Amino acid sequence: MKIFINTIALFILTLTMSCGGGASSDTSASIPNGSSSSNEALETNQSTIYSEDYTMGGIKHVEHKNPRDGSMISEGPMKDGKKEGAWVFYYTGRDTGKVKSMKNYHKDQLNGLSLEFSNSGTITKRVDYDNGNIHGLYAEYKYNRAQKYIEYTHGEMNGAYNTYYSNGKKQQETKYTNGMKNGRSVFYNEEEQIIMDFVYKDNEKVSGGKVTPPPVSQEK
Repeated sequence: MKIFINTIALFILTLTMSCGGGASSDTSASIPNGSSSSNEALETNQSTIYSEDYTMGGIKHVEHKNPRDGSMISEGPMKDGKKEGAWVFYYTGRDTGKVKSMKNYHKDQLNGLSLEFSNSGTITKRVDYDNGNIHGLYAEYKYNRAQKYIEYTHGEMNGAYNTYYSNGKKQQETKYTNGMKNGRSVFYNEEEQIIMDFVYKDNEKVSGGKVTPPPVSQEK
């Protein structure tokens, strides 16, 4: 229980400090499932469950532990057999005990801020959910640098879709409306020069093409 309280405190602190970012060179975003991931479900099936009442209203604190060594796999509140509130998931194997992710649930659906961490403790992903759908920000990070930044409204891309090179410089900037490309879609090289510039309307390209940047030696 002490570990759980400490990790929830970290979750709240991270929530207050979290900011937007963006990841990878993909030109489309995969929408994570709004319920428990298959990996988490698999971990749950392989673990032993311990429960204790800790509030009124039928809510229990549930711990999923590895039956081989008793190490914690996940823990959080449940009501009527469904996740309810903030859950913490842990790495197994050589990184046993390190926090892997922190997620908020309502009736087993992801709701609110979800964070994922590397085994060194840095944030690798943050997603805002509303009843299982991404609603707000989807962002990926690598070595504390933004790699992908996408804005969503109720599960659809709506707003900015930005990707970044590993050095943090912008690679792509595209605008979406209701899940479709609308407006400019601009691509940059690692010298921050525009190399492609398109205009879209409802996912259809209406203008633009490749742009020949000046030689690096003539930049200034």
